[in-house]
Amino acid sequence: MDIADAVKRLGQDIGLPLQLDHNRACRLVFDGRIEVDIEAPEGQRGVLHLSCALAPVPTGAREPLYEALLEANLFGRGTGGAVLGLDKSFNEIVLTRTLSMDDLYYQDFVKAIEQLVLYAGTWIERIASFAHGTAPKASSDEASAMPMIRI
Repeated sequence: MDIADAVKRLGQDIGLPLQLDHNRACRLVFDGRIEVDIEAPEGQRGVLHLSCALAPVPTGAREPLYEALLEANLFGRGTGGAVLGLDKSFNEIVLTRTLSMDDLYYQDFVKAIEQLVLYAGTWIERIASFAHGTAPKASSDEASAMPMIRI
C-alpha cells in the first residue's frame, strides 16, 4: 500500500484534507490531547512510523515508572505492539510503532492508528498518576490480553 495514498484516504474517511508534507509527515490530533505523528522517511521505502509524545518524564518516581514502561514493552503486552521509549532530547516519554506498508491493508493501517491512540490515552493517564505519586497497578487485562497456547 502506498503511504501517501493511505494518508489521503484516511483524510477522506474522517473528513479532513490529509496529506504528507514536504518532510513526508503529518500529524493527527485526537480529543484535543493525543497527537499522533505519521512519518514516512524518504530513504526507507515502505516503512511508516507512528509516534505519540505522551508526557514529560516526571521528576520523581522514575524507577517505578521505568519499571512499568519496561514491563509494558515485554511482548507488547501493555502497548498493543507499540514501544514505549524516552526521547531524551525533549525529555518526553513516547509511544512508537513502525509498520511495513508493503504488506499492510488499509484497514490494518487504520487499526494500528486507533490502537496507538487507545494505548496512548491509557499511558498518558498512568504517567500522570506516577507524576502525582499515585502509581497505578497494571490492570490484569494487560497481562491476559496476550493469547497463550495451552497443551
